[in-house]
Amino acid sequence: MEESSTFYVDANIFVYSIVNNENLGNKCRLILNAIQNSTIVGITSCLTFDEILWSIRKIDPESVIEAGVNILNLNLKFIEVNKTILYKTLEIMKEFNLKPRDAIHAATMKVYNIKNLISEDLDFDKIPWLKRKSIKEFKI
Repeated sequence: MEESSTFYVDANIFVYSIVNNENLGNKCRLILNAIQNSTIVGITSCLTFDEILWSIRKIDPESVIEAGVNILNLNLKFIEVNKTILYKTLEIMKEFNLKPRDAIHAATMKVYNIKNLISEDLDFDKIPWLKRKSIKEFKI
């Protein structure tokens, strides 16, 4: 079990859990099960929902609605993007040279004081106050 039980969950965790039937997908499904069972607390942005559905729609358009329903039924907290987060996004983009969507995720974490992230996106490693765990190194 990880040292903290609260994690911001990036879109790639959901996408791999849906489309990958190998070790990576299995590990993502274990992470999502841990969230569902309240072993860990999962938090994400409402924008993550859009990212997931966009990715799934490109891979398997027939399953996009079912995937959306399954995600909404998870024991997962969704944070809405607001103006405070968007101002912080601009600061993070400037300071760390992140893409807008990644900066919105980082800004959401900063505004809500979430330090831990589960993601395969190495761009988050530029941010010193954020602790990224890759899927493979995450321990449940």
